[in-house]
Amino acid sequence: MKLNKYIQKSCCFYASDWHLTVMLLPYINNKVQENCSIYMKCENNIEEKMNILLNKLTLKNKKNIMNINYISKKELEKELNFSLDKPYAVVTYHPVTLENNSEIIQTKEILSACEYLQNYKFIFTKSNADHGGNKINDLIQEYVNNNRKQAVCVASLGAVKYLSALKYASFVMGNSSSGIIEAPSFNIPTINIGDRQRGRVQADSILNCRPERNEIIKCIKETESEKCRAVCENVKNPYGDGKASRKIIDEIKYYIKNNVIDLKKSFYDIEFEQRG
Repeated sequence: MKLNKYIQKSCCFYASDWHLTVMLLPYINNKVQENCSIYMKCENNIEEKMNILLNKLTLKNKKNIMNINYISKKELEKELNFSLDKPYAVVTYHPVTLENNSEIIQTKEILSACEYLQNYKFIFTKSNADHGGNKINDLIQEYVNNNRKQAVCVASLGAVKYLSALKYASFVMGNSSSGIIEAPSFNIPTINIGDRQRGRVQADSILNCRPERNEIIKCIKETESEKCRAVCENVKNPYGDGKASRKIIDEIKYYIKNNVIDLKKSFYDIEFEQRG
């Protein structure tokens, strides 16, 4: 099917999962900015169907992140049973499944860097269920047990507490997608360790380093620089400004309602009844 100059892309999205949604946002935003359009055939009740699609697309995107009801720093301390009287970082590290048993060595390098930086505190969230995650969690728990004034570890903070922790954090560290996708929206730097997130679109606030103690320490010190802070203050999150879904819906509605799609072929609705 040959499309005219107005229709450069034809896409269908079903965004039921956070990662799927945010991975598509940079692509969608770029296409909207390039004046590309998305065509979708609906039967009746276009407005209702557009709103349903909009709700799916905005289920867990940046719009919700920025409008969330954060808890205060004092409430966060109470929830964690941990004092945040110093600058702190949120740390999440997962196994790199395409590497061969690297999780122990790399986690030890990260913890060694944390131990060196006594002017910071660390909130660790536990690793995922991938192979090797339990080894990472054991090492982190052992570190926390020996450094209870400097670090705390939780299995999961949940959305509100986790995003609240990012809001008050000095930086994010590890290899979680959160450091790539969410942290830039809070104008804080991310120390992205290793190759787990390699290939993803990144904001200018992200510092990449090898999983080595000295490299990690160097990056943490770089987050304290005026240059880094200036970058973070003005950073643009490539995963959207919370308005991508509305732009997409407006484009779809415009082309459907105004019948401006100049297709080579014509299509006809067929009335039929299902029997039996």
